[in-house]
Amino acid sequence: MTLPHYMFEPFTNTAGICNLSDTQFADIAQIHAQSFDKNWSASNIKQMFLTKNGKTTAYIGSIVKKDAQIVGFIIWQTMFDEAEIITVTIAKQYRHKGIAKQLLEYELKHLKQNGVVKFFLEVSEYNINAIAFYKSLNFTKTSIRKKYYKIGAGKTADAHVYSL
Repeated sequence: MTLPHYMFEPFTNTAGICNLSDTQFADIAQIHAQSFDKNWSASNIKQMFLTKNGKTTAYIGSIVKKDAQIVGFIIWQTMFDEAEIITVTIAKQYRHKGIAKQLLEYELKHLKQNGVVKFFLEVSEYNINAIAFYKSLNFTKTSIRKKYYKIGAGKTADAHVYSL
């Protein structure tokens, strides 16, 4: 399944959602580092989108911009009629403004239009804000992966798997 590039679509008067581009990986990595202890470098993120063995990867992504500045992003992996959220985050100063919800709703709409019927994600049992966010979008917990995340000094956290 080939998914088209997303077109710029405004989600407020001064901001819009547009497709992830090759020149913005450093900004994306910086935002990712604000949200996760195990953050990804620009190179790590770019590698996800490179063609491997002549085949296009199954990763897709979109950024959220406000006044030409990246303020958040989402990365998905698609396989046939399913899509998994690999990561989604918004820069700290832009959180709790509804941006993540608008981004996810935008993505779900476009993925559904392109034949995706099942969505899933994994979230740490300790990420209470993310769990509440996904539940507000009607994701339901379908399973638990015990000790999935390493959270430091020999400690682990379960991954809660949610689907829609």
